[in-house]
Amino acid sequence: MVPMGEDVDTFDVQFHDYDHSCFSYGQTHEVFVEGLRNPCFESCILSPNTQYMFRVRCVNKHGAGVWSDHYWLSTDGLGDDTAEV
Repeated sequence: MVPMGEDVDTFDVQFHDYDHSCFSYGQTHEVFVEGLRNPCFESCILSPNTQYMFRVRCVNKHGAGVWSDHYWLSTDGLGDDTAEV
């Protein structure tokens, strides 16, 4: 959601991995990226065979909007550790 109905200036992205060994949601590798000008985000720090939670929000001159719903993504085990969100 865009704050105050204005145009979007930047985007913030937050993500973390799911800790399978504890069978609980773990924020062992939480990442927060702010000030993105492009709505496309590519990360090269993801691990193979891992599930991640992503969420985004818009920012403009009035401040940050609310965070999006959580998006769950999984990487495969082929060694390509980049994913595009």
